[in-house]
Amino acid sequence: MNKLKTTLFLVISLSLILSSLPLVSAKTLIINSKDWHDVYTGFEYGNFENYNKVFFFSGPLSADLIKALTPKNDSVTVLESANQPYFKDYASYLKSQGFSHVTSLISKNPYQFNQQMAISVNAKKFIIVSDLFGYDAISVAPYAHLTHSWVLFTNKRIASQVYATLKTQNAESVIAYGHIGREAYLAIKSFNPTVINTGDRFDDNLKIAGMYEKIHPTNSIIITTGEFIEHDVMTGADDQGPVLFAGTNKIYPGFMEFLNKYHIKFVTIIGNELIPIGTQIRQKTNKKVAVFVKFGQGFTGGVRRTGQVYALTVFPLPHYTIKLSIKSADYEPESKVLLVTYSNAGNMPAYFMSNIHIKSNGNEIAVVSDNEPVFIEPNSTASVLYKVDLTGYTTTNLTADFYTLYGESPKVMDRYVLPPGSVAPPYTVIVGFSRVQDKSKVELESVVYNKMIKRFVIKVKNIGNVTAYVDAQLRGVTVDGIKENLFFGKKMRILPGETRALMIEADLSPADILDNEEVNVVIPYSQNKNVVIKSIRKTVPLKVTSGNFITGAFSTTVAGVNLGWSIIVLILLGIGAFFFLKKRRKSNEKN
Repeated sequence: MNKLKTTLFLVISLSLILSSLPLVSAKTLIINSKDWHDVYTGFEYGNFENYNKVFFFSGPLSADLIKALTPKNDSVTVLESANQPYFKDYASYLKSQGFSHVTSLISKNPYQFNQQMAISVNAKKFIIVSDLFGYDAISVAPYAHLTHSWVLFTNKRIASQVYATLKTQNAESVIAYGHIGREAYLAIKSFNPTVINTGDRFDDNLKIAGMYEKIHPTNSIIITTGEFIEHDVMTGADDQGPVLFAGTNKIYPGFMEFLNKYHIKFVTIIGNELIPIGTQIRQKTNKKVAVFVKFGQGFTGGVRRTGQVYALTVFPLPHYTIKLSIKSADYEPESKVLLVTYSNAGNMPAYFMSNIHIKSNGNEIAVVSDNEPVFIEPNSTASVLYKVDLTGYTTTNLTADFYTLYGESPKVMDRYVLPPGSVAPPYTVIVGFSRVQDKSKVELESVVYNKMIKRFVIKVKNIGNVTAYVDAQLRGVTVDGIKENLFFGKKMRILPGETRALMIEADLSPADILDNEEVNVVIPYSQNKNVVIKSIRKTVPLKVTSGNFITGAFSTTVAGVNLGWSIIVLILLGIGAFFFLKKRRKSNEKN
């Protein structure tokens, strides 16, 4: 009995002592910046410095929520942008609200800050990504979190600074992820980087996810579009699994193979817009894979907010945008064709395929479709002719229901053209009437790559009797070891009998030139500048010149001016001036 009393006394005494001590505070990082680079760097810093919680602002409500979610005895660090904060001097605000342990980190330049923090935490492993779009940074985030690798942003302007950071840190390992560009790659080449760059961001994503699984096998993954920063996306749900990309309506090639290879049993989808992907996974795996959708967050910080569900805290990233729409659908009775004009108002080229159900007074009378994906440039229109005989229906109410899939490449067409407010096709257009006349005729004369001016020179001749408007595209050209589509990007006017050159800039290395023995050329052309319905498609041997006379590089006509004669005249004038001045100097010396 005495032993029991003694034990109870000690337990009670210890409890009283512990209750009288101040609570051990957690480490909380709050990122106060409108620049995504700072938000990303903040997550990296939080990982290296073992912060318990990382918050970031994503709108006006963030300040209220974050303050309520952060205990006042936490050790709080505010990472604040000097130029683009959501709330100026948020650290001082927290102090005024009774937070006792608050420090600040100021980012004056997001790139320099990213590099300085890498040095601050003494990072030794690095992943280099381009910051042109955010996809690559999101793809590597869980692997970087798991392996304590620091992600450095790069581009042409800061390639030398990235090299200096790696040199300062005596980098032990470097991964060059995605298409970082020639300048950036040459800057880090001496560190013998592991290169992950297939030319396809989805294939790159599968490779880095596979590397994650090999060093840290899991039975779960996270699915996202790659277009925003979110806590689980950045940390792999605290090292529970890698991130895989998906479109809103499509699972890409290799996705299901990944699930099978690594025995994935649990999938967490970030954002309710990807629910159709979850449905497909359940169907394809016979419901053997559990799918969870993370679409909101609860809040218990006060009576007013208790029980409410808020949208996820996400930070948007720069990403590809394709804004495909159908401008018009007109029937031409004489030629028996339906002329459809599509528009892409986005910042990147796209591919699309349409299945069109034509109806008369609501009854289906014909179906036409594309046999292969159609290419459309950014900020441009494309017109497609569909052969169809609507004789006998031209006086009725004609409509066309469009089921048009589109995406950034032929294998990634995962979105439909939809009416405003709709979640499923079709997109219905009233069929009008027009007369399609196009007597233009052009021919492709040659395709030359000029190493001196670093441009493809594409010569096109108008062999018709009417003025033609011509564009040019080069499909699958190897640049920096990656196949790309290159565009002239505007419509050049060519008069009958005239030859003009369309020049497309491209910096090809000697290795690239060897890889481009042939080029696939597409020449869209038309009599009407606004409705391009004809095209030449050819695969031709690529001629390469260095810009000298022997190769004939200067015989090219650019904008109607023959460069050959221009250069010859200038040189002759120069020679004449030289001898004239020499003769004049000798004459002055005699006098």
